[in-house]
Amino acid sequence: MSSAECSGGLPLPSQLVFTFIASAAYLHPFGLSAAGSAMIGLVVGILVILLGIRLEKASLERLIGAACGAILGTMGALLIGHPLSLTTTEMAASSFLPVTVQ
Repeated sequence: MSSAECSGGLPLPSQLVFTFIASAAYLHPFGLSAAGSAMIGLVVGILVILLGIRLEKASLERLIGAACGAILGTMGALLIGHPLSLTTTEMAASSFLPVTVQ
């Protein structure tokens, strides 16, 4: 058994995609039908696998830099988003502004 297989015999990426499809079909994200939700699960599963392939090719220095950049970017967005949420704007704009900053 290779490292890409689990005890079920299917390759691990296939099991990952199936898990995304099944969970999306069960949870119905965005209020879609089961078939539409399964298609979203398929797309997300394939994107996760492609991201994993791309990350395997990245050097350790780039991964550390990306992690630090993501943490600093999130902290900056929170520092900007919090005062925006305290302003006296209408509710639709008030909930939309922090999301666009992040």
